[in-house]
Amino acid sequence: MYEKRRLEIDHRMIKLLIGIIAITLANATSIFSHHTILSISESYHYGGWARDVFVGSLFAIATFMAAYNGFSQTEMLLSKAAAVAALGVAMFPCECGFHDEVIPKVHAISAATMFLILALLCYVFYQRAMKKKK
Repeated sequence: MYEKRRLEIDHRMIKLLIGIIAITLANATSIFSHHTILSISESYHYGGWARDVFVGSLFAIATFMAAYNGFSQTEMLLSKAAAVAALGVAMFPCECGFHDEVIPKVHAISAATMFLILALLCYVFYQRAMKKKK
């Protein structure tokens, strides 16, 4: 009569949540910043809600990517690497403006790694969806 409810988050929900965070992050940090910011990462240095949204969003992305195992070992490893990269972006602020980096280049390398992996996974998901259409 009633379908048994699954207790874990479905992979489609993880993808949706990461997408929503990614699409809204730039506007959210800009709205909550009391200064004009030149990059999303710069919101870290202004504190307040802008920093909280930035760091919290990256931790959420890291959590969801760590929870996602994909449909292959490659997808699983890529998602774990993206999770670590998201934490690197959040925990090692950029050298934006007059602020120094804690460890030089960690923020930039982490950001590039995270975005490249997310773009690659989007391409993989797109290819998988196209195969289902055939």
